[in-house]
Amino acid sequence: MFTRWRVPVLILLAMLHAATASAQALYWVDTRFPAPTINKADANGNALSSVPLPAGSLPEGLAIDATGKVYWAEAAISSAKINRAASDLTGITPIVTGISLGRGVAVDPIAQRVYWTTSNLFIASTVRRAALDGSGVTVLSRCRRATTCAASRSTTPAARSGGRISTRTPSTRPTSTAPG
Repeated sequence: MFTRWRVPVLILLAMLHAATASAQALYWVDTRFPAPTINKADANGNALSSVPLPAGSLPEGLAIDATGKVYWAEAAISSAKINRAASDLTGITPIVTGISLGRGVAVDPIAQRVYWTTSNLFIASTVRRAALDGSGVTVLSRCRRATTCAASRSTTPAARSGGRISTRTPSTRPTSTAPG
């Protein structure tokens, strides 16, 4: 049986630094429970650097912004964070704290936002976003069960009630449809 704290899961991400077209780097997280790490190597697997992370932090997801900063989530049940580090993996800084079971991370370089998912089925799975500095955290979607997901009121123009979205067009009365 696969268990994430026994079997290292490597998440690989190649990126091209804007400074020079030939300066490629490979980043990954190793999620071993007692000794997680975030790692970097050149495109040939050389110049390996590895930075230890707190035991039990369970790093997951990995994204890189246009300036080369690296972002990842922690999948701890409580007090997890969205972290950021420089491209050389120095200066690790939590930018969002107090999350639970962080999973995937993505960066939108145009909007200057970081997005992440959580998978806590006790309090709700969510999709959230924040500015790259961690400010302005917004819940975009919340799912209490796999079939009951709803977009946040703050991010959709449609009014919603009880997990249903009401829409109105000029020629029809309001209708209610389940979000999908």
